[in-house]
Amino acid sequence: MDKFAGSIAIVTGGSAGIGKALIKRLLEKSSNLTVIGIARRPIDDFSSFPNFRSIQCDVSKADQIQSMISTVQSEFSGKSVQILVNNAGHGKPLPLIDHSSLNDPATIQVENLEDVSKVYASQLNTNVLGLSLMTRAVSYVVVYQKYFDNRYQN
Repeated sequence: MDKFAGSIAIVTGGSAGIGKALIKRLLEKSSNLTVIGIARRPIDDFSSFPNFRSIQCDVSKADQIQSMISTVQSEFSGKSVQILVNNAGHGKPLPLIDHSSLNDPATIQVENLEDVSKVYASQLNTNVLGLSLMTRAVSYVVVYQKYFDNRYQN
């Protein structure tokens, strides 16, 4: 991890599962890497690590991503973002046809097509739109850091 010493790793979906495990691993392997955990809720598990920062951000919301980017740039102006792990995502079991033989205990029960639309929209907003927005925002930061003296403009 010495390759990334003095730089920043951003991990989305860091409050649980794979994202949380990855943050833990990064923090354990490198005390010289700043690890920023992104999630909709605060990530308190790693507060004992001085090189960890939790930032609340819903990756499906462009304004929250921009605010997170501004925070990273102002708090860590001497460091460059070198790692982005787009891990945020969720899925809910929702069969195309509502029938008892297709349902299990985890299956979401919906009453109408509007409710189905809300479930699918939530998944697409986080899993597809969120990934795209985060990649775009962080890519701009990386390019501007490298070629334009750390100035990032919308």
